[in-house]
Amino acid sequence: MAIPPKPRLVLILQRSTGVDDSIASWQLPTDDAVDVTPGVVGIDDAVSWTTQWAPQQGAVIGMATPSAILFGVDNVTATTNTRYLPAGYALGSAPQNVLAYRFPVGGTLSSFRVRHNTPNGNGAPIVYTVLLNGAPTALQVSLPSTSLDGSELVSAVPVVAGDLLSIQVTKAAGVGTSPMEITASLAFE
Repeated sequence: MAIPPKPRLVLILQRSTGVDDSIASWQLPTDDAVDVTPGVVGIDDAVSWTTQWAPQQGAVIGMATPSAILFGVDNVTATTNTRYLPAGYALGSAPQNVLAYRFPVGGTLSSFRVRHNTPNGNGAPIVYTVLLNGAPTALQVSLPSTSLDGSELVSAVPVVAGDLLSIQVTKAAGVGTSPMEITASLAFE
């Protein structure tokens, strides 16, 4: 009888060309403790992040539990129209139609983080709200258009298989000029 290989944690980079590349991997020890500090190459991994992967464009799309669910868009417009962030990253403005994603499995959402990679505008707040089955949850971030980062790290929201997830973007007043390169992430376990 063959001995099964030890489990591994693999970090995947998806390039804009749609090609998935394994960036690094770590053999899981018996106590399941793995150091995944950015820039630290796995125990038995010969890939150099700095020389081979840092210049590539892409997004991390998979890791062992907890997982990150990523959203992003070029801008959310300067007007007060309600918008929705797409999963992954989309070029252009966030759409006004609801983008809902169905969970294939149950779990818990937490650690909601939003970033304006290029802050802009007049500083009026932009509110990012996680919707579950169309209803607002406690996972909400209000971020001035001129700020870089905001987060809601206290609340946790349970989900069941079949639930629908959306991230709604609202503004009580126009922001003058939309922040650019907006990203949001949630922990899911």
